[in-house]
Amino acid sequence: AHSVVPERRSMSWDDAPLPYQSLDADACIVDVNAPWVEFSGYAPDEAIGRPYRDFVPEQYLHVFEETFRIFAEDGELSGRDCYFLRKDGAIRRVLIFGRMIETAEGVVSHCMVVDVTASREIEQELVDSETRYRSLFELAPNPIVVHDGREIVIANDAAASFLGYANASELAGVKVEGLVHPDSQPLVAERVGRMMTEDWVAPLTVEKFIRKDGSAVYGETIASPVTVGGRRMIHVAAIDLTKRRAAEKALEESEDRFRQLFDAAPDGVVVHDGASVRFANPAALAYFGLPEGFEIGGSKIADFIHPDSLPEVVRRLDQLREGAAAMPPLEIRLFRRDHSLWEAEASSTIVVLGGERLVQTTFRYLSERRRF
Repeated sequence: AHSVVPERRSMSWDDAPLPYQSLDADACIVDVNAPWVEFSGYAPDEAIGRPYRDFVPEQYLHVFEETFRIFAEDGELSGRDCYFLRKDGAIRRVLIFGRMIETAEGVVSHCMVVDVTASREIEQELVDSETRYRSLFELAPNPIVVHDGREIVIANDAAASFLGYANASELAGVKVEGLVHPDSQPLVAERVGRMMTEDWVAPLTVEKFIRKDGSAVYGETIASPVTVGGRRMIHVAAIDLTKRRAAEKALEESEDRFRQLFDAAPDGVVVHDGASVRFANPAALAYFGLPEGFEIGGSKIADFIHPDSLPEVVRRLDQLREGAAAMPPLEIRLFRRDHSLWEAEASSTIVVLGGERLVQTTFRYLSERRRF
């Protein structure tokens, strides 16, 4: 049974710092205090006697009706979420705390109204932020994991694929140490230990990992400490270097093959940028009268070309710079180291080495009878 309420106009009611209101059994306002007037923007005579529905945004009337139904059944409310429509049209999120009490005039409710608009907006921003982060986390093309220094807490599908697991859920709970190759364990242990005790961002570095099937993969990682659910953890983002390292290895093998063919070629071959020599094969060094192993890199192309041949050579180099892939053979006159002349048939083509566009010129030594 409801207890009989003391006089409403008590010191606690009038001096309360928070808005208070009283409703009758039909949910009409029967009294308000000064903070309620300030909060709502309504004078007492504009509010008392009116249905409380008039102070609820239309789109949220169903929330109020459900709240008042529960209030009437239980006899009290302990922080129920509702909405309030101020006189200036602003909609405020409020928590209602109240109790139904029997009086001589019938059942009334005394309620405290707490404005939680600001805190709810912050909470929603946090939810939105977490939702955006989770979407970015889950859909990120690069591997990302969060661990507590010992075990994986969460991971995205890219991390699962990188480490050979069926999905991100399968990675949860896996020991971090078991994912790190022994070659990288000292480095990882040092980085993890520092991040678990300091606000330190571990810079990009290459680490070696062990996939579920036992094979090794390389990743370039960056990591930083984060707080999740009040616990200190480590957020690790990686770049899968598997394809890059395979491409680098293939490039190295290709360059090795090129170097072997280059060095063994019977014709002289010089690789240059149109102005300076980068390197030359042994046959070219011999043609120019240079000793085996001579460091020709950096030498000026023009220093080896006779003035009679230089204009045509320059014209052809310009065509190569403008996009031509190759130039047909051209008979030119050249200088040896001792300034003696020799004649060669030269043909040039574009080559790309280490991502740089260079010119490869092949010299075919002409017969003795045509030498100067």
